[in-house]
Amino acid sequence: MAVHNDKYFLSPPPSPYDAPEVEVNDWAGDGWIEAHDPAAQKALSILVRSIISISMDRFLRALAASYESMKEEFYPDALVPIAPGKSNQWVAALAHHRLGLQGQFCKLGEKEARELVKDGGFFESLDPKSWPRQIILFDDASYSGTQIYGHVQAIKEYMETHEHKHVCTILVCVPFMTQKAFKMLSKLQRTSTASPPPLGVPSQRGRRASRITLKIGLYERMQTVFEIFDSLPLERQALSHLYKGTAYESIFEEETGVTVTFPHHKLPNEMSFFGPLAEVAVYPASPHTPHLHRIIPEITPIYKTE
Repeated sequence: MAVHNDKYFLSPPPSPYDAPEVEVNDWAGDGWIEAHDPAAQKALSILVRSIISISMDRFLRALAASYESMKEEFYPDALVPIAPGKSNQWVAALAHHRLGLQGQFCKLGEKEARELVKDGGFFESLDPKSWPRQIILFDDASYSGTQIYGHVQAIKEYMETHEHKHVCTILVCVPFMTQKAFKMLSKLQRTSTASPPPLGVPSQRGRRASRITLKIGLYERMQTVFEIFDSLPLERQALSHLYKGTAYESIFEEETGVTVTFPHHKLPNEMSFFGPLAEVAVYPASPHTPHLHRIIPEITPIYKTE
């Protein structure tokens, strides 16, 4: 198997405790709220008071719990795809050096694992008879679920539609997820593992079908912005009006996976953590808006500090 069990992939990760403790600035939050239209201030106050910061200790406990929930099923020759320089690599390295993960490491494509399964990609470099019987996917958190779903789907579809019939288990070890992300992944648990024959081709009795099984490790559930305001129609309406015409309008009316939860080792992008809150941006913009201090300090992702 053309894998990369070398120093680049397996070197010890930056110490989790190199990440500074992060404090939410409540005073700055009050200033941001007061800079908005009074009609939206109550709703914005609820948003600010709902911020959850995940300490490094809590993150490591959740990672260990997720790992331990599937540990008995891990094979020492499992394939562990990683994305160099991303959170996925850092979490997999933590699992390797702190929790005893063993496996064969390979490069994970940034776009839904397509580099693994594209023409001339990793899987095509292997004899199908030597395909991995187990694949473990790591990450720190899943908000919308789109990325981890894409990775699983790309691998699953490739194996299930290939003429070589294979048995493989895909394990997902992500210690923090929204319910939206979990439900999205769960759809792949329910899909058929047998590919039907093309139209006009009779099924071949006795022919073994690929069986690709998905298992999701224990995780802590993150509350989304949609869930915060789901039972607060007046506040939800006020925020929908405030952000009308912006990229944030829809997150109050439908589940998108956007949260106000962040781990101390990084601040997620604006479609995972509510962007205006992270950047203390005031809507609508005005030249008379006072200078505002950050509610959450800027955080350099720990896996990009070296």
